Amino acid sequence: MMKLKQKLLNLMYLKYDIDIWKTELDESIELLMNKCDKHQKEKISEAQNEWEESLLLQMEMEKEILFDDIGRGMIVKWLSKYKDEYRYRTFEIMYLSYYIDLWDIPKTQETVLCLDR
Repeated sequence: MMKLKQKLLNLMYLKYDIDIWKTELDESIELLMNKCDKHQKEKISEAQNEWEESLLLQMEMEKEILFDDIGRGMIVKWLSKYKDEYRYRTFEIMYLSYYIDLWDIPKTQETVLCLDR
């Protein structure tokens, strides 16, 4: 019973962490968009939507493989990866915003295109 309780606590903490990183990502994107013109904002929004769609497809595929073939014991590992993807993306966006501030980089299309993977 203790192992089940511990697993449930781990899942709750991971869900909480994922929500925090999603919020951080949204705020980072908003900060970056405030430094961009209309065209760049559209490109950022498009790139972010494509990133989220790609991540969801990847996670769905992994879920089917891990849960159907390996079992539900992998859910903590799977959710940890999901959290890490949001954390990494947040740092990417913050990095761009930082460099725009640091060097007062002119707002060009190249700045936005580096968001595309």
